[in-house]
Amino acid sequence: MNSNSFQSAQSGPADRRQLFPLPVQPSQLETEKALLCREHELSDFLQNASEGIHQVALSGKILWANKAELNLLGYAPEEYIGHDIREFHADPEVIADILTRLARGETLDCREARVRHKDGSIRYVSLCSSMYREGGQLLYSRCFSRDITKTKAAEQELKRAHEQHLADLRAITLLYEVNNECIRAGAQITPCLQRVLDAAIAITGAANGNIQLLEPSSGKLVIAVQHGFKAPFLQFFASVGEEQVTACATAKRTRERLVIEDITTSPIFAGQPVLQVLLAAGVRAVQSTPLVSSAGAVLGMISTHFAAPHTMGERESRLLDLLARQAADYLERKRTGEGLALLAAIVENSDDAIITKNLDGLITSWNKAAERIFGYTAEETVGQHISLLIPPERLDEEPGILARLRQGERIEHFETVRRRKDGTLLDISLTVSPVRDPAGKIIGASKIARDVTELRMAREALARSHQQLEQRVAERTASLEEAIVQMEDFTYSVSHDLRAPARVIRGLAEAAIEDYGPSMPLDLRTLLSKISGSAERMEQLIRDILNYSKIARAEVNPSVVDLEHLVRKVVADSPEMQPPKAAIRVASPLQPVLAHEPYLSQAVTNLLANAVKFVPLGAEPQVELWTERRNGFVRLWVKDHGIGIPPKYQHSLFQLFQRVHDSARYEGTGVGLAIVRKAAEKMGGKVGVISDGATGSSFWMELPAVVS
Repeated sequence: MNSNSFQSAQSGPADRRQLFPLPVQPSQLETEKALLCREHELSDFLQNASEGIHQVALSGKILWANKAELNLLGYAPEEYIGHDIREFHADPEVIADILTRLARGETLDCREARVRHKDGSIRYVSLCSSMYREGGQLLYSRCFSRDITKTKAAEQELKRAHEQHLADLRAITLLYEVNNECIRAGAQITPCLQRVLDAAIAITGAANGNIQLLEPSSGKLVIAVQHGFKAPFLQFFASVGEEQVTACATAKRTRERLVIEDITTSPIFAGQPVLQVLLAAGVRAVQSTPLVSSAGAVLGMISTHFAAPHTMGERESRLLDLLARQAADYLERKRTGEGLALLAAIVENSDDAIITKNLDGLITSWNKAAERIFGYTAEETVGQHISLLIPPERLDEEPGILARLRQGERIEHFETVRRRKDGTLLDISLTVSPVRDPAGKIIGASKIARDVTELRMAREALARSHQQLEQRVAERTASLEEAIVQMEDFTYSVSHDLRAPARVIRGLAEAAIEDYGPSMPLDLRTLLSKISGSAERMEQLIRDILNYSKIARAEVNPSVVDLEHLVRKVVADSPEMQPPKAAIRVASPLQPVLAHEPYLSQAVTNLLANAVKFVPLGAEPQVELWTERRNGFVRLWVKDHGIGIPPKYQHSLFQLFQRVHDSARYEGTGVGLAIVRKAAEKMGGKVGVISDGATGSSFWMELPAVVS
């Protein structure tokens, strides 16, 4: 029998005999009927086994595969069997090594590999393989595949949680060391600010940065410390007034952090001198965080600068807020002579044990958290050797730690075990830093200890509960999707039923005005006019809700849309968007996109109408449109010069019935921008807005680009 007999999933008994050879004794031959029955049973067993099984020739050609193997990868037999096994592996070097080992006759036991599912997703499998021989000749390999994708996902989740824990511990250590530096700085403010800046750069992953302090007499921001900048940049930002167009000046006005993810696409910097200064300094993104006193006054600014476009994450923002609060408190209390007391309070009220010791290992300070974690009071520990906390079997750790400290080394995230006063053992993560005197000599160490017993238990619990959690998420997701569909169905039905009564109310009011005319009392005619106007607005609201529901319920098949042609048609069909009422300026050419043309037309109409509506009375509404390509997407910008949108409202602006400005002055249903968002999402895109709250807004809609 040769390898050519293995060509499909239906190859039959010959396949099974070679995978599991039957013991045949010439003197005890079974009857042909019994043998055929046995072969059918074995064939059925292999085909329906829960674990993937396949056979591969020495050349890499797939000879046979059972149902579980095909289901694992999502292929039909004819799409898998007969093809080269390398086509289905995500890591060429791994499968090449496997084939080489098998060709040498080696057996593989639980070798992990990544395979590519038919839908493009990557699956992790554990492979067990061995070679089948006949007459001493290697013919093909017998492989068993077990899907371990969920297990790998759980491992990655555990790794992420552990890395997050380490990152948080590093950040806490960093903030504590900033406090320590400020204490050592005494009356000198520059060393402390330099340490704060170093921490800000480390937290945000920036390349450069500076801290500016507010000069009370002039009201301008003046650089106090900086890192990485040269003369042209420092000269431009030497003294920044509120009227200047810079990130720090804008953040000072709003008293809120300003993040510019890419200065080359930011409308704030467009055409401004600061843009060229930043680009010449190698800056592509910047964030400015104000240092605000407890009374709400701006004391200064922390700005960090990035060499590439950068998006601030939630963790970065949270830690930067803590650092800014700490720096602001330091500046404020420095002016009132309370700086040292503040820093001591931070240490004392930390959630982590903060302990100092001298180079002989004797404890010199002990905060409240140390008392809570280890059970000893300060009176019981200060002056005692640190070995008081170390279990006997780990006493050999301390001499090594002290030796490294004497050399000026810092020990980060050292996980070990320590002992409480009652004898209980705790899992502890330690960060130990050398403490220097004003002359720079190492005189001791500061130790931050965090109880990670619960984290260890959480890791174990996560492994046990991962499968249950996955099932619950699936059930809740299905329930939520069903609830959303029911809500959209209900909204559509209610809006559809309300449309007729609204038309009747409006029609009756207008008919009464027309029929009775001048003979009708003025106050009654005014009342009927208001009723008619309200009914008309209700009709518009119902139409918008129906449009929203229609888009939410629809199945979309995107096609290539000439965006420039569509935009110009929308403007041509809308008198309120044409001179003298408005000036729509299109920066040609607008790049084509993959979209659903009717929904895209509706979204563009709503964006332009919104831009025109919020221009101050008496001013000519000027709206600018342009596109830019971003990582396989086309972003359409719609910029107005209206009243702007405060930053605190921007995250919710595209939700249903969200209104930022006075509805009596600016008419609208609160549905238009929600339609824009829903249409963009249906077409595989997203939306957003950028505004400083004072000088207009720049809305954007991002859609898939046309692949050339």
